[in-house]
Amino acid sequence: MLTVFYFIFLNGLVAGNINLGIDSIDQKLNRLKGDIERAEYLTSIVANTNKLYPGFVPYADYLVEVANKIYPVKERADFYDAAGKIYYFNFQFNKCIIQERKAVIFYLGINVKYNIFKAYNRISGAYFYLGQYDLSIVENLKALRLAYKLKETGVIVSRNRQIGYNYLYLNRLDSAFFYLNRALEYGLKFNTEQSNAYTYSELGNYWFKMKDYEKSVEYHLKALKIAEKYNNRHAIALIKNRIANTYLKLNKLDLAENYINQVLSFKGIGIKVHNITCRIAAEIFFKKKNYPEAIAYLDTALSINKQLKNYRKIDKIYSIYTEIYLAQNKEDKALYYMQKRFENNELIKQQMLEQQLKNIKILNEIDLFKEKNKKLLEKTIAGEKRIRWYKKITFTTAVFVFITLLFIFFLVNYMKKINVKNRIISLQKEELQAQSEELQIHKEHLEDLVKERTRDLLIAKEKAEESDKLRRSFLHNISHEFRTPMNAILGFTDLLLSEGFSVEQKREFEKIIKKSGFNLLHIVNDIIEISKIQNRQVTLSVTDFNIIIAFKEVIAELEDTALQKGLNFEKRLEVTGNPIVKSDKDKIKSILWHLINNAIKFTKKGEVKVTGKLDDETGMLFFEIKDTGIGIPEDMQEKIFEAFRQVETGTTRNFGGNGIGLAITKAYIEILNGEINLKSKPGEGTTVSFSVKVR
Repeated sequence: MLTVFYFIFLNGLVAGNINLGIDSIDQKLNRLKGDIERAEYLTSIVANTNKLYPGFVPYADYLVEVANKIYPVKERADFYDAAGKIYYFNFQFNKCIIQERKAVIFYLGINVKYNIFKAYNRISGAYFYLGQYDLSIVENLKALRLAYKLKETGVIVSRNRQIGYNYLYLNRLDSAFFYLNRALEYGLKFNTEQSNAYTYSELGNYWFKMKDYEKSVEYHLKALKIAEKYNNRHAIALIKNRIANTYLKLNKLDLAENYINQVLSFKGIGIKVHNITCRIAAEIFFKKKNYPEAIAYLDTALSINKQLKNYRKIDKIYSIYTEIYLAQNKEDKALYYMQKRFENNELIKQQMLEQQLKNIKILNEIDLFKEKNKKLLEKTIAGEKRIRWYKKITFTTAVFVFITLLFIFFLVNYMKKINVKNRIISLQKEELQAQSEELQIHKEHLEDLVKERTRDLLIAKEKAEESDKLRRSFLHNISHEFRTPMNAILGFTDLLLSEGFSVEQKREFEKIIKKSGFNLLHIVNDIIEISKIQNRQVTLSVTDFNIIIAFKEVIAELEDTALQKGLNFEKRLEVTGNPIVKSDKDKIKSILWHLINNAIKFTKKGEVKVTGKLDDETGMLFFEIKDTGIGIPEDMQEKIFEAFRQVETGTTRNFGGNGIGLAITKAYIEILNGEINLKSKPGEGTTVSFSVKVR
């Protein structure tokens, strides 16, 4: 972790034209006398510094230690706030939340509103980086409510944008669009142009999630124009990353590479932006089939995320590794990274559970802190009242001594002022009470959220365990599926090279080798395709082709297998007009191959009947595959279309297969905007039909 901070330090992340070294700060502290004087000096440095490198962390610990010992409420709040800021910029977010919440408690007591919403900003930011987006929204709403009261236009714009950003991460796109639009509306109204660059970029992210990539680029380019106008290097790097990622989705790889190379040439952009840049660069070079370059950038991104313990990003990186090695036909390495993903999923679950426990611990610690300091806050407010009262008494006494004739006049005015002050104090007490009740409501809300998240985690854990079980079963099955054709190829190749066999026998061996090779090719293709489907990287290749020829090609591959099993194999395609159709030929053939292959595979005796029809008027292609096989139980008829799923664990051993054919089939039919239907009864057979529009 320290290497990450050292990287940040070398890139000059201490702002405000302050070039402070730890040694010079230590020398100054040694000349000061008393903890409060030293703590005030550190607080003044932190207040004027926007980025704080790791050497400041011990100072944060010292500020907390001093704040816990002293009496003055304002100084305690300032010290907790300064410590929270140091922890925030050093990625110690749970510590930041605790100290900033302590500061808020005291700031509310003495009504220092400006400092309150700064603390709320950091708490919301800490929750965001911890992935607690719902809690981040709660804190942003508090800051936004206060910003409206104080008419802080910049904060109004930034908090609306941050709330929208959090909703984007939660995939609540309607809410995200509402808050981002409101941020842009206020930004244009208050002329906060630099802030508007980030808002335009987040709206670009919204359209990216809506898959309107052209509109996404449009908004990002607006953002980039503003960022370049003010030479905001961080914003420029962030926005160019997003433009590159959008062009990647549009398959405009040269444009994507151009933008990502511009970001890679930047220096001092920060570890998080560099992390994103490396991951996008890897995907670009992967699509351009420059595999060594893609792997090099993935290695860098993986190293950074391991240091940051960002297991969700690591999962994405392992997924890209798997795709790269599958594309190079390096199945061993691909399977290795698939296993690494399974192991990483356990770390994700563990991290989420640990964070839930930390949230509960923070709530308990803040409750104890409030209870412990309740009397101190009451004494502080009462003391301020007494000081004001003594001043008024002294003033009135002086008036009585020197101006006796005006005594009654001043006395009446004095009583009026006392009534006004009492009214103000009463209103302040009511406001404090309302804030206390609001805090209690938020606490209860957070406790409910923790319970709800815990339930969701348990459900997710059960699903993950089931998914893990299915994947392990898949890995076991796929190794068997690889060995069977490979053994046939190697065995009959040896026989083919041996003496003592006739020409006819050797031709038969060649047919078996060719058939086994086709089977092996189908298995590899299925693994690649299911990976593409799961990562949403499947694309259509629409061409004109003859459906009769395509149908015959599929039948030719499978007919011998059906006849060898002694099945009655019927096949018929009715075409009333022109046989030329417009669709993705490979996907149509793959759908047919998987459905017919499944029917043959799971039918021991009886018949397999394939009927098809091309309707010249509607342009619809319809196929029905009917068998007299083992059938499918009703409770499994939806699940068998899931990846790695089969009717029962023994089915693979009895009938073969890897459990991904039907998942590929359904995905292809949906991509082609078609429909698939299934009817089945155990012991009697199965009928599967599908239709797609081909004209």
